[in-house]
Amino acid sequence: MLGAAVAAGLGLAGPAHAQLSGSVSLQNDYRIRGASVSDKRPTFSLTLSDDLSDGVYFGASVILGDTTSEGVQLLGHTEYVGYAHHNLNGLTWEVGADNVDFEIYPAPNFHLTYSEAYVGLSNGTFSSRLYISPNYLQEGLTAAYGELNAVARPSDDWRLSAHLGYFVPLAGNSGTTVRKDRLDVRFDVVRRFGPAELNVGWTSAFPAAFREPWRSSGGVLAGVSLYF
Repeated sequence: MLGAAVAAGLGLAGPAHAQLSGSVSLQNDYRIRGASVSDKRPTFSLTLSDDLSDGVYFGASVILGDTTSEGVQLLGHTEYVGYAHHNLNGLTWEVGADNVDFEIYPAPNFHLTYSEAYVGLSNGTFSSRLYISPNYLQEGLTAAYGELNAVARPSDDWRLSAHLGYFVPLAGNSGTTVRKDRLDVRFDVVRRFGPAELNVGWTSAFPAAFREPWRSSGGVLAGVSLYF
């Protein structure tokens, strides 16, 4: 998922620059590919990232959530590393890998854990990525995820974004809950105020991504992020 999060947060991949950056965010719900991993409850996240001058980029996030039974807990973390190359024709291609590790409250003994490799292409307005995970949730379960993203900037301080994703279990899914193809969508309106941003959006996944269908039902997303 992290690639989608990066695409949503940064707009689209672009030419790499040597720049250490970070952000802190408050959100009413934390979703991964349309499904809530925070029990549809508020979260706080800290992200650090760096884009090196040679095109290499990397970053990591930690996410805390207000759980119903155990108070504030560490929900999970994500990490990514990649390489982006900007062509003279305006296209940027990239390759990379990411890791996702979340505990799903209040579901007992269930963790959302997977690593995946990806390739991507963007032109500043549209971007696409294809992810392959060889051990999705468990050993031997292979899954693919493709996404299309678009961003429009009506002015310097406003950004509109749209996301369409498609998840496909490829092999080893017999006897598991990951048996079906799945679609997710997301739309966001973002307003910038200096180093801060306010976002309001909507997302959904269908069919349900987890055992609890309500986690994947459509919902409004809202939050604030401070960049440094």
